[in-house]
Amino acid sequence: MTITSVETADVVIIGGGIAGLSVADALVRYEPTISVIVVEREPTLTAHSTGRSAAVYVPGLGGPAFSALAAASRRFLEDPPDGFADGPLMTPRGDVNLRVRGATEVEWSDANSIDGEFVELTNREIADLVPWVDLRDVDGGTLQADVLDLDVLGLHQGFVRGARAAGVQLRRTCEAIAGSFDGSAWTITGPEVAVVAPVVVNAAGAWGDVVAERCGVAPVGLRPCRRTAFTVPTPGIDGGPMIMTSNHDFYAKPESGGQLLISPMDQTLVGPCDVRPEEIDIAQAIEAAQRFISAPLRSVSTSWAGLRTFAPDEQPVIGHDPTAQGFVWCCGQGGTGIQTAPAAGALTAAFVLRRAIPDLIVAHGLDPAQIDPARFSTTIGQ
Repeated sequence: MTITSVETADVVIIGGGIAGLSVADALVRYEPTISVIVVEREPTLTAHSTGRSAAVYVPGLGGPAFSALAAASRRFLEDPPDGFADGPLMTPRGDVNLRVRGATEVEWSDANSIDGEFVELTNREIADLVPWVDLRDVDGGTLQADVLDLDVLGLHQGFVRGARAAGVQLRRTCEAIAGSFDGSAWTITGPEVAVVAPVVVNAAGAWGDVVAERCGVAPVGLRPCRRTAFTVPTPGIDGGPMIMTSNHDFYAKPESGGQLLISPMDQTLVGPCDVRPEEIDIAQAIEAAQRFISAPLRSVSTSWAGLRTFAPDEQPVIGHDPTAQGFVWCCGQGGTGIQTAPAAGALTAAFVLRRAIPDLIVAHGLDPAQIDPARFSTTIGQ
């Protein structure tokens, strides 16, 4: 490995997805003169989780810490700073949860919608909202009207635009191969460049534990999981709420052009990789969805898979590592990384700068102990 240049900064961020860029943007909003370098292993900044999101905002998704961060992010998402985005970041969608007749309610660890607003629906009311649903096995349901579509690319590009305008340097195709700390600064070594900074932010998503180990820092036990999605042509279905069932075996969301986006809501442990969809997951989702969708699901237009990375307790990992000076975590978003990005970025930046947790986040009830990386320090290796 030949190092052709050494660069210095106040902070180096590892990971150019929504987590890393939200932190970069927040840092320069707090401290306009701070120098930040973002290193990303891929040639594009949204190669994995960020670029493969279902693009919806669901209040309460993922449990208490995520719920607090999503609620604290909502003001930013509804009314971003001037010049941040070219259009709205959020548009109405709604989610109709179909109660399957005769089925036992399934506990869904992926969503604990403590902040959602739910309205009971009769079958007649469901038919008015989503006329393409087959109601033969449905016994009413609920509407969560405050589920919104998110412009993921617009949000990420807004963070990129703000960071760049403030002088943040982005280094693509620059994998963090190794890291070392000399007592005052970290050296993060890439294929050709080394970046020296007093603080490193680990925003590497599914590769968060890999990055930590390369830096000599104990991993926290992150679990990258596959989530599959695909689209099918369904002429006549265009717009309106998404649906899921009390079985939690699929969701379906109308897309433009008469396409229906379907996911089996899988959460299969795969490890950090360029994940691909599995045919069996698609087939099972089609079988589950066809029971409740009147339009025939005969062919797949496109399919993809993304990584959703969970900590062992399925809560985010944000803050200073308890044993490694200047090493800050921003990982374990577990599928909520888009809708929590504004608050998670601001929170991580506050930790980097040794500031208090922002008042807006405190107001929404975040318990700092639930996100603290130190909560794993007694279990690592056991």
